[in-house]
Amino acid sequence: MEKKDEFNIDDIITVTDDNGNKTEAVILGILSYKKNNYIIYTDKNKEIKNNLMASRYEENEDELTLYPIETDEEWEYIEKEYLKICEKIEKDNQ
Repeated sequence: MEKKDEFNIDDIITVTDDNGNKTEAVILGILSYKKNNYIIYTDKNKEIKNNLMASRYEENEDELTLYPIETDEEWEYIEKEYLKICEKIEKDNQ
């Protein structure tokens, strides 16, 4: 993923999967947990609630590298944040 000087909620990023497929995604959340950084995002062309994705990320000189979330502890934390995001989106849309 291409690195910007800084990225924010609602920014559009391009995510490339292992097969080289590119997807435009909207950033929904940026989190830090136990010295790791996480990004929550969704395909900008799909319904948010059914398409939340998350990755651990590391910043390099000129790009961000996304990694899968691997531990149950990380997933539990991310899932709680997913729920908060969904609740906020639903509340904002009412």
